[in-house]
Amino acid sequence: MIYAHATCDYSVSRRYGPDYYDYGTPKSHFARLTFDLDADFTPIFNWNTKQVFVTVVAEYETKTHDRNSIVLWDKIITSKEDANLQLKEVANKYALIDVSRKWSHQQANLSLHWDVTPYVGLIQGGHTPARLANIILSPAAST
Repeated sequence: MIYAHATCDYSVSRRYGPDYYDYGTPKSHFARLTFDLDADFTPIFNWNTKQVFVTVVAEYETKTHDRNSIVLWDKIITSKEDANLQLKEVANKYALIDVSRKWSHQQANLSLHWDVTPYVGLIQGGHTPARLANIILSPAAST
């Protein structure tokens, strides 16, 4: 069994400029967040475990799409010694962008997913049975 717990601090802001190119929409909403993650993957490691690919995913629903999943952060764990994650104030590695600019206090849930790559056999995956954290994706203040 994987033990995982996360807390989250976040903000939604507007993005501008060439450093923040996002599919041609210059004023998209962009959620910047940090989270603390405490997860122990040591029980997964045995003689046949090559690596574990871990992701933090934001999931939310909209009127037009029942399921939206966005990977915010990932890590590849290659040894049992590095499998106990105790991370503080980790920033999202990948963008959480609303190109439609329609976030209106949208509730999103953070969850932890993983894939175990064996030396021999099939890749197996899993995820936390409960949501790690809830966030509200509200519109950015107009600037």
